Amino acid sequence: MSGLLGQDKVAQRALCLEALLVRESLEESINLKTPSAGASVLELSGRLNSWLAKEGISIYLSPREKDLVAKPLGSWTTEEIVTASWRSEALGVILWALSSIERVPPYDTEFPKSQILARVDLGARSNGFAAKIRLKPPRDVSQERNIAELWHWRARTAELQRKGVGPPAGWTFQQVIAQSARQAYQNRLISKPLEDDFSLFGKSYARLSEEEYHKAASISLERHFALNWLCGYSENWDETPTET
Repeated sequence: MSGLLGQDKVAQRALCLEALLVRESLEESINLKTPSAGASVLELSGRLNSWLAKEGISIYLSPREKDLVAKPLGSWTTEEIVTASWRSEALGVILWALSSIERVPPYDTEFPKSQILARVDLGARSNGFAAKIRLKPPRDVSQERNIAELWHWRARTAELQRKGVGPPAGWTFQQVIAQSARQAYQNRLISKPLEDDFSLFGKSYARLSEEEYHKAASISLERHFALNWLCGYSENWDETPTET
């Protein structure tokens, strides 16, 4: 880890994610055969491409993002659409780090996509966006990264249990989880545990439904990924590690 990245680089990443999510919304509209509100898909696609070129944002896209944006309109697979849609959680924490969003929602609640996309006006000058942001202190971002890593760890622990993987020698998973929950609560990283476990959706993590689990796991993965990048765990966005 090399430390918190500079404000300009973080702002560029926010603009790249904005572009990716706008393109994802167009692909989703085509996939679902639903018209975009207020403008045709082709018109919005043209505005997006013009904005990317005019503001020089294309050069900051990651290799995977460049590949996706370069694909013909309407050619994304369902998997690509779903994967890109979850980048709204990554953009959310980046906008939070830039003081553009007041708080990070709980880990059972997604960032409202319309709200985060509204923070960057498609077609507006990128320097106008840069003038309205302020990177939070490294301590605050590091603390939020620790929280994201903790929730991602809990999701991965649940995944190991579901796969039948054994716990560490001399422990049960319940003991490991209970100890981690107590320590995290004492360190003010999570709310009060329920049934010696992390609490989400008003219940203990162990009692989450399949749908609730997959939602919580996706939220924690994306936030952990983006916050690790913010804290300098990788210079390559696409290859940012998320070990827990």
